[in-house]
Amino acid sequence: MSDEWRVSVVLGGRAGVPKQAVEDLRVRLGDDIGASADKTHVYLYAGTEKAAGEAEQVAREVLTLAGRVAESAILEHWDPDGQKWRDPRVEVPDDDQPPAQRSGGAKLLDGVLQIMSEAPPF
Repeated sequence: MSDEWRVSVVLGGRAGVPKQAVEDLRVRLGDDIGASADKTHVYLYAGTEKAAGEAEQVAREVLTLAGRVAESAILEHWDPDGQKWRDPRVEVPDDDQPPAQRSGGAKLLDGVLQIMSEAPPF
């Protein structure tokens, strides 16, 4: 099983995720998709974005049969460099920080490097 993609299915209400629903998911999805859950989420791990989307649909069906409602689902891709799950629609800068969140020292260094690259040689 590859787990580069994760779908977090968020349940509504306070009833939680039935253990039997997670077992049913594991059976229906097979060995290629990992499935786990906590009180309000079902987590599905897949090797491709397409497989993750298909697993989400199966999870919604299984949860509906168990009398639960999936409020939303969040698709994420594992970033091995940053060691965290990321939204695949958002581009991450090379330094892993948006410019607005960079420290004052990093901003100052960026400015100095910019000026130096534009200055004529002595």
